[in-house]
Amino acid sequence: MPIIQDLVLQSDQRRLGLIGAAVFLAAYAFYQHGSENDQDGAYCPTVPYTHPMFGSTEEYKKDPAAFVEKWSAELGPVFRVHIFGRLQTVVSGNYVREILLNNNFSFAEGFRTRFDIRLLTNIPESQIDDKRFREVIVKSLTAQMKKYIPRAVDYLNIGLKEALGDLKEPRVLENLFSTVQHMVAKASASIFVGEHLCKDEDLVETFKNITTEVGSEIRFDNKWLHYFERINQIRMWYSGKHSQRVRNHRRQLMKSMAPEIDRRLQGLAGNDPSWTRPEDILQEIIENYPPPPTCDIDIYNYYANWMIVLIFASVHTTTEHGTIVLYRLLQHPDIIEELLREQNEVLGGSTLFTGEVVRKLVKLDSVCREALRFKNDFFALPHRNVSGGNIALSNGVVIKPGDNVLLNVWSNHRDSNLQRDIHGNHDTFEPFRFVNTDRPATKIGDDYLVFGEGKHACPGRWFALQEIKTIVSALIRDYKITPCGPIKFPTGIDTGIPSGKVMIQRKI
Repeated sequence: MPIIQDLVLQSDQRRLGLIGAAVFLAAYAFYQHGSENDQDGAYCPTVPYTHPMFGSTEEYKKDPAAFVEKWSAELGPVFRVHIFGRLQTVVSGNYVREILLNNNFSFAEGFRTRFDIRLLTNIPESQIDDKRFREVIVKSLTAQMKKYIPRAVDYLNIGLKEALGDLKEPRVLENLFSTVQHMVAKASASIFVGEHLCKDEDLVETFKNITTEVGSEIRFDNKWLHYFERINQIRMWYSGKHSQRVRNHRRQLMKSMAPEIDRRLQGLAGNDPSWTRPEDILQEIIENYPPPPTCDIDIYNYYANWMIVLIFASVHTTTEHGTIVLYRLLQHPDIIEELLREQNEVLGGSTLFTGEVVRKLVKLDSVCREALRFKNDFFALPHRNVSGGNIALSNGVVIKPGDNVLLNVWSNHRDSNLQRDIHGNHDTFEPFRFVNTDRPATKIGDDYLVFGEGKHACPGRWFALQEIKTIVSALIRDYKITPCGPIKFPTGIDTGIPSGKVMIQRKI
């Protein structure tokens, strides 16, 4: 059984336990097949399937866009589909807000069945729960953007120079992701742990690589992880407890941060008269979110855990979105000249991409929103009914306790009734679709689900978009970037990151 090989458990007892779990879950899947159509409430159409365990998963994975479009057209805005080992409800149109605005549906619980950062990195929720994490983002980052944006701009530029060097001669890059990743990691480190620690190259490497390296512990090309939630959770738990990658990155965070944490605690205690309070998120956490009484690890582990969670919530997603925007520009090079003209008009004689300057780049903002609208999101943003009771949608369809709802992002992002712009053609990329529409890239709604919706929408999206627009602006102003071959935008469900070699050279 491939899953047993993947888990590389050492004892026969563990192996037998996992085999038993797989057999039990297979039996449970067959049981579900016999009972899952016994739903309360109004009738809800279901995508036909024959296999009680695999359902429609393989058909969906083979061509997700075709699958979504076919069954959305045939079954309407609310239907059920058996994918990834369970029957799930899919909603589109205005029904998405009935999920996103209802506190009894939890994205955190729905998402964790497939990717649980706390399990993967062995961080108990009792140390850093969702409420405290969101408070840190809202109060210590979003509310203090004016303070942090100048620093972010500085370190994005420093990161760019580090990634590319002096670039006296044109260079071929295998992809743009790595360059953007280094820029985002450098800027994020400057704000999360401060300007002193962000000069630590080993620490920045952890900021860059922990998400991809630890995330690779869960290989979704393994069908057993797709179909059995419990086996996937065991896999994540095992990685968190035993993965060398997790240990190495945590060890690096602790090694780099420990002396600085000691200095800060001494300064707060008044034992160091020369100490000046740093302005960064680590300091906010030290002062306002000390280890809870139940915490059974040392303070260095505890603050390293905070950094791990912050990195996973920010660095990879911002890097992915920035890479998407850049490759769309390379796919449509005429856009770059228009954006450069806008830069010149807004900058005047200045060369600094301040927060105020970036906010005035409305054409660039439209490009960002359109690029993210057009990305390969299909059935996404799983939300689980955590109410303990049935929840009825306005059309009478009932979601039972513990059941998942998937948002039909692909359909909503291409629904002309929701998009309401003068361009139409929502199956095509129109870079300036949102200019003069009062719909910036940070504005969420049923028509734009990249960052969720409602009070649980991504609280860091303003800062993330600021970084992305600064990255794009600096690159197109100072460098000439041309594709060396075809640009590939993913059409499947496994990754959203485009790829393609590029030639980059400094402008004279």
